[in-house]
Amino acid sequence: KSLFQLQCEKILKLQKVAAEKVPSVARPVQIPLLFMTSEQTDADTRQYFAENKYFGLSEEQVHFFVQTSIPSLDLQGKILIKNKTELCCYPGGNAGIYGSLASSGVLSTIEKKGVKYVQIFTVDNILCKLGDPAFTGFAHVNNCDVVVKACPKVRDHEAVGVFAKRDGKWGVVEYTEIGKVRAEAKTESGSRLFDAANIAIHLCSISFLQNVAERMKSYTYYHIAKKPIPTITGTVDGVKLEAFIFDLFEFANSFRILSVQRQDEFSAIKNADDEAHSKSDTPYTAVNDLRALHWRWLKEASKTQFKAPSIEGIEPPVTGVVEISPLVSYAGEGLSQAHAQKVAERPEGAIVLLESSTLESNL
Repeated sequence: KSLFQLQCEKILKLQKVAAEKVPSVARPVQIPLLFMTSEQTDADTRQYFAENKYFGLSEEQVHFFVQTSIPSLDLQGKILIKNKTELCCYPGGNAGIYGSLASSGVLSTIEKKGVKYVQIFTVDNILCKLGDPAFTGFAHVNNCDVVVKACPKVRDHEAVGVFAKRDGKWGVVEYTEIGKVRAEAKTESGSRLFDAANIAIHLCSISFLQNVAERMKSYTYYHIAKKPIPTITGTVDGVKLEAFIFDLFEFANSFRILSVQRQDEFSAIKNADDEAHSKSDTPYTAVNDLRALHWRWLKEASKTQFKAPSIEGIEPPVTGVVEISPLVSYAGEGLSQAHAQKVAERPEGAIVLLESSTLESNL
């Protein structure tokens, strides 16, 4: 399954759970799914979803919008020209989501549907709990503008930003900016002083999104990325300007951080696999992390929900042995019924839990 399919199936399952929990709701439960694309990927992404019938979601609940681009500069600050009719423009960082949501009309559309909060995440995080009810519930109960998820760093100099205050306002200090002293700083108890790693899972209220979308029209705080840029006169050393989602968190009236377990909610795909599987953050490591999570679900469920003689004594090898379709369980719930009806053992020893309607086609 592609990452797109896995994420869409999480939404399908969550809609089903919500409908079962609140059967009095007359209309079908639909959770809008928003995708920010680039000018280069928009057409292909839309086509891919259409060809796959939106992975079971309805077409009207899936919204695509294009990330805004801004001109690049040379090292003297002059705008670079691509050809006789175009400037050298590139996406201006993921903070472009704010202006793009508003200008595309998507923000207005979901507000009219009654949406109060939007969860923002990167699609390459295979473990992300998309639509997490506890996440949204916490924000709602505490009337938060922004809630973010974080987890402890694995080492002092891990290549990840950390949540911290700058001049009394919340944001993220990137690992390239924090410096050696602060990266290694400890509290009196010996724990890291700056240890809330940004795993790019954020929840923003509609009112906050509207506020910062307006601010982006005159926003001037950008990070500088120096890169070779193709121009009408050849490739030159230039500057791409980037603003990040977390740069705007300083405008939140109420900001909270939820600490989560990395092994339960974060495994990103940033690099390609190599033959020796020596690199981190690859498809190989992400699949292993997903299988390990599913194994923990099954082990936990077996304590109280069902007896499973067929898996007694099985210990997962390094690659893991369990795969659970998002259509079976969103977060480890309901595995007693799933096990009784839908467990199958593959020749390599994997235990696979699938929806009964897809069981035969997937084995």
